[in-house]
Amino acid sequence: MNGKIRKMNGRGHYSNDELIATLKKILKSKLSACMFYTVGLPFESRKEVWETIESARKMLDYRVMHSVFVIPIEPGSPMWLFPQRYKMKLFRKTFLVFSFILFPFQKGSILSIR
Repeated sequence: MNGKIRKMNGRGHYSNDELIATLKKILKSKLSACMFYTVGLPFESRKEVWETIESARKMLDYRVMHSVFVIPIEPGSPMWLFPQRYKMKLFRKTFLVFSFILFPFQKGSILSIR
């Protein structure tokens, strides 16, 4: 993962080399690890997104379970409240629209199963 992105995402207290060394220790101890990656942060370039995905691929060498998530812009978050500050454009401008997209079959949804 790109060190700059990790730091901007509040996870900048270790390097990639330290991460790999820790994963090797975990593997040697016959324990398992799971890593979560987030892509689509407002300050992330397309190149950095692909670097993160490639980093996740490389972690397969260490038999690490991992997931890559695209970040949703949640209602009430700073990115939702001040999209211009993050150079973003909101497409889901109400909580109702947001919740129907994430949970389309919840009770009361126009898409709910009766």
